[in-house]
Amino acid sequence: MKEKKFLFIFHKPLDQVDGQTRYIKELIDVISSTYTITIPSELFYSNSKWKNRNWILRTTLINLYLIKWIFVNRRSLTTKFDCCIVEDRYTLLPAFLIILLSKVKLISRLSDWGKRYVDSLGLKGTIPKYLVNVLDHIYAGFVLRYSFAVIVPSDYTYKLVREKFSGIILNFPFPYTPNILKETDKSNNAQKIKKRDGRIKFLLVGMGSKEKFSEFDCENVLAIGVQDNLDEFYKQCHIGINPSQTVGGTSIKNIEYLTNGLLVVSTEEAAAGVIKSSHLFIEKREGFLELILDLANKIRSGKKITDEKETERIKKYYSKKEIKKNTLAILDEISKKTQ
Repeated sequence: MKEKKFLFIFHKPLDQVDGQTRYIKELIDVISSTYTITIPSELFYSNSKWKNRNWILRTTLINLYLIKWIFVNRRSLTTKFDCCIVEDRYTLLPAFLIILLSKVKLISRLSDWGKRYVDSLGLKGTIPKYLVNVLDHIYAGFVLRYSFAVIVPSDYTYKLVREKFSGIILNFPFPYTPNILKETDKSNNAQKIKKRDGRIKFLLVGMGSKEKFSEFDCENVLAIGVQDNLDEFYKQCHIGINPSQTVGGTSIKNIEYLTNGLLVVSTEEAAAGVIKSSHLFIEKREGFLELILDLANKIRSGKKITDEKETERIKKYYSKKEIKKNTLAILDEISKKTQ
């Protein structure tokens, strides 16, 4: 039987530390357990001088490199590869060349469908926002027209994409891995809560937490920075807080909170794409104060508001073993249809 080979078009170095890259590495790890993957961008980033360049310059250079790589290999693309996975909108031109110069089937990833991606970038000025919106719409149209299959990160995105896309959709949630390091958003709720209930303590963990909160003078707040092992800290906590109002992607914070059995207080933006659960409380930032106080009172009174079976259900949903099984089944279906 012919060995199945995947081409993977990505614009970031795989050793970059961020949620998107971590997600892609998990996806690559699952696929490479059964199929052969070629990632041209890693050849470009093997020269480390390109990794820390200005984002716009680096993205431009990696696109030029990918375009060159595709042209050089254009005669053998169809025979070498069965499918090409396109990570996102920033490799749109290389993806179009794959379609134009070969018969390789395209699998596109959509993480922000139904959201205003531009709002997650913090751009200033009308022109940059307009250009990103145009790129977003072009990418969405490209995916719907040319993709053989689509990869999405959640049931939420799956339902939105299914309304427009009739092809194969692979739902690949972020596999749960303990101790994902994260940044914590700054909020003055801690000071307000201290005045109302001094028994409630806040623990801030992750990159930049010490630096960001070094001048935050409030004795019920402890910032401990990056930790290699969060297990003991989770055992001491009852509630996970996510006040992020970033529109893009799926919040890894919420996944980790839920899989560790915490109640979660989250904004609607941060909860999008996360599994629905009785442990997840969605509220506007302005309502966090009262909700946290209410949950703390219920916990202190001994009222049962968490369920071990619910935590196990969430763990199973996000377990790498379960995700890998489902992913390989869909990829097997895709492979059969590309023969």
